[in-house]
Amino acid sequence: MKERGYYIVIIDGDLKTTRFLSKHLKEADFNVCSVNNLEDAEKVINERIPDVILIDLSFEDHECNSFISRIKSNVALSQLPIIALSGSFENFEECNFGQLLKLNDFMRKPVHIAEALTRIHAQIKFMEVQNRLKQKNKELMEKALRLEHSIKTDELTELNTKKYILEMLGNEIQRSARYKKPLSVIMLDIDNFKSINDTYGHLAGDNVLKQVARIIRSSIREIDLAGRYGGEEFIIIAPETSLSGAIKLAERIRYNIENSCLHLDNKNKNIFVTISAGIRCKTPSKTYDICKESKSLIDEADDALYQAKRNGKNRFEVFILSDKKQQAVRSTKLQMLTKNNYKRSS
Repeated sequence: MKERGYYIVIIDGDLKTTRFLSKHLKEADFNVCSVNNLEDAEKVINERIPDVILIDLSFEDHECNSFISRIKSNVALSQLPIIALSGSFENFEECNFGQLLKLNDFMRKPVHIAEALTRIHAQIKFMEVQNRLKQKNKELMEKALRLEHSIKTDELTELNTKKYILEMLGNEIQRSARYKKPLSVIMLDIDNFKSINDTYGHLAGDNVLKQVARIIRSSIREIDLAGRYGGEEFIIIAPETSLSGAIKLAERIRYNIENSCLHLDNKNKNIFVTISAGIRCKTPSKTYDICKESKSLIDEADDALYQAKRNGKNRFEVFILSDKKQQAVRSTKLQMLTKNNYKRSS
C-alpha cells in the first residue's frame, strides 16, 4: 500500500508515545500531526480531515466520549476511522457501549509499530473500499436515474414517452373506476407537418416539435399528463375531467398553438402552425379491462382526430359512444362539436 500522503492525527497526553508513533509513522511516509489535548485535536481535525485518528482513552471519560460523539455526528467526519489507545484493557472495558460502537479498532500501550502499521493500513484500506463502493453506488444511481428519465421522457420534446404515458393511462383508468371520476384522452397532431420537413428540413421540423411541446406543457393543468405518442402526434391524459372540461382544454391548446409564432433557428425564420385534435371522454365504470380500455380510449380519440383532419384541420372532434336500450354491443358515431361555440375561424 502506498502510504505517502495519508494523514494521521495522534491525540495523546503521553509525550513518549506521541514521539514514538510520530517518528515511525513519518518514516513510513505518513503525514503526522500530534496533539496532547482534545480541544487542540478538534481544531486540527477541522482544519484538515485526517485519514485515521489515534486517540488515547486516558482522557476524562465524559470528555473523550463527547469528543468521539462530535466527530461521528459530523457528516464530513462520520466515517473517519478512530483507533483507540490504552495502557490496559481495563480502560477499554470501561468505555460505555455507545462509545465502543463508535471506535473502529483498539491498540494496547506500549504500541508496537508493526501492529500500529498493520491496523492503520487495515483502516485505510477499508475506507478506500467503502469510498469506491460509495462512488460506484453513486454512479449506478445516476445511471439508473438517467435510464429512468430516458424511459419516461422523450429526448426531443421532453414530454412523457409513449411507453410511460400508456402506463400512466392504465393507472388513471383504475383511479377513474375506484373514485368514480371521469377521464378524458386528447390526441393531437400538427397539421401539414410533412410540408414543414419538406420545405425547411428535418432540423426545422424538430424545432417545431420542441416548441409545440412547450406550448402544450404550458397549456395543461398540473394533474394532466402530456406525452409524445409518435412523430408529430401528441397525447394528453386529463384525469377527473368531464367532456366539457376536455373540450376547454383541447381548445386552449389549439388556440395557443395557432397564435404562437415559432422560430426556426436553422433558417432564421418565423412560422405559424396549427393542430387538429380528437377527444374521448370516459365515464366511470365498475368493470374494466385496463389493456382494452387503454386501447379503446386511444383508438377512439385517434378516430376523432382524423375526423378533425378530414373536416378541415385546425379543429377538434369528439368521439361519443351511443348506448341504445343498454345493449351489450354499442354502436359508435363521431359527433362534431367544433362548430359555432368551439371552432375559432381560421
